[in-house]
Amino acid sequence: MKQDRIKPIDSQQTQAEIREMFERIGRLMECQLDPIDEAQIEILCRCSWFTLRQKEALSTMEKVYGKCETL
Repeated sequence: MKQDRIKPIDSQQTQAEIREMFERIGRLMECQLDPIDEAQIEILCRCSWFTLRQKEALSTMEKVYGKCETL
């Protein structure tokens, strides 16, 4: 993406949402993930904002892996 197309993140709410998403991603990275989920996490780590579909994918992975205690 070209630098001139990137908008600064100025909303505190947006910053908080991004921080929350990366915290959730970090917790999932501690799990023993299936390779397809590892690939999705790798892609999500490169995002500076998240689509509804990406948020849904993250929620689905959280449901599958729970707290990683059973894997």
